[in-house]
Amino acid sequence: MLRTPATFVSLLSAQEHPDPLNFVFRGDELLVRQSDLALPDNATLNQLGWPEQRFQPVGLLDQRYCRAGWIDKGAVACDGHAFRRLRSLFGAMDEGLLAVAGRAYQIANWARDYKNVHQDVAALEAAGLLMREGRKLIAPWDEVQASVMLA
Repeated sequence: MLRTPATFVSLLSAQEHPDPLNFVFRGDELLVRQSDLALPDNATLNQLGWPEQRFQPVGLLDQRYCRAGWIDKGAVACDGHAFRRLRSLFGAMDEGLLAVAGRAYQIANWARDYKNVHQDVAALEAAGLLMREGRKLIAPWDEVQASVMLA
């Protein structure tokens, strides 16, 4: 069982750090350097044209800032790097780092999946598909059917 190291501290706010630990996920795969399974540095992310706004704070591991982000499903790893499933890294990567990678994965997925939720809800309200009752959102339907015409 993986345990988050005692030297890890969770963070909710981003921090400046000259050399952060960058956990970059493509779906359920982590971007690592092929030669030693190290996480990508900032120079590597610059090669990918990495959008800074896709990073979320994770915490500090031994005083080193950790952040998580995601890259689109079709993205290709840059030279010398590969996307690896977390499970394949068991026994090959430091256990403490792998435990933090698991936490980073959850944060990256949450940020990716919910980044537009407020805009989506506003659009559904404007279309009359959701209604507000005080602080609650109500969908006044028991069932919704959708049809899509192709061509």
